[in-house]
Amino acid sequence: MVTTNFFIRSKYMGKQDGGVYIILRLSHIPRLIKIRKGSVQGHFMAHDQLYFCSMVKEQTPIKRSTRLAALSREHHDSLSFCWKIKQGLGNGTDAVALRDYILWYWRHYMRAHFMREEKILLPYIANTALASQLQKEHADIKELILALDNDPDNNLFSILTLFVTNHIRFEERWLFGYLENVLSDDQLNTIADKLAVTTHSDKEWTHPFWSRK
Repeated sequence: MVTTNFFIRSKYMGKQDGGVYIILRLSHIPRLIKIRKGSVQGHFMAHDQLYFCSMVKEQTPIKRSTRLAALSREHHDSLSFCWKIKQGLGNGTDAVALRDYILWYWRHYMRAHFMREEKILLPYIANTALASQLQKEHADIKELILALDNDPDNNLFSILTLFVTNHIRFEERWLFGYLENVLSDDQLNTIADKLAVTTHSDKEWTHPFWSRK
């Protein structure tokens, strides 16, 4: 069984069984509440708000196959994207400026990355739970990013960075490991050849808000 932790807004934090036990409140995005209701370890209702419980354990880095390295490099870029958003939130960058950067990154990089994964990897994923989780998380992140166009909200920016970070963790630790274990060398080489064709933009964002003091 594959599970993914989603971190929305912390209401309580404490130590338990070597991990961090977090009770989280999901707000602003009711459709995602429905999607995610079966993907967490526990939940309960409090008035009109839904809280989720999740266990988080620290992980050690995993060395991935060179055949999937192109996607791992793009994951590194997306982790940098999340870091830049957090820096902007910390230095008081205007919400509209953050929204514009997020939409720019989606249109020039992340959208193409999602399409590559779904076009190239999905045909090789016989595990329906993994395939479903890949598609659902892509859909959730896309929905959240597009919602920012009309609602540039700092809380949603924080939610986005957590969604993206946890999605990358799922792919690197679960999905890629699955592919390396079940596919032949010929199949992995075919994937690598397809990934060698770059489809995203090489443009750079020209307003480095994340470097502001």
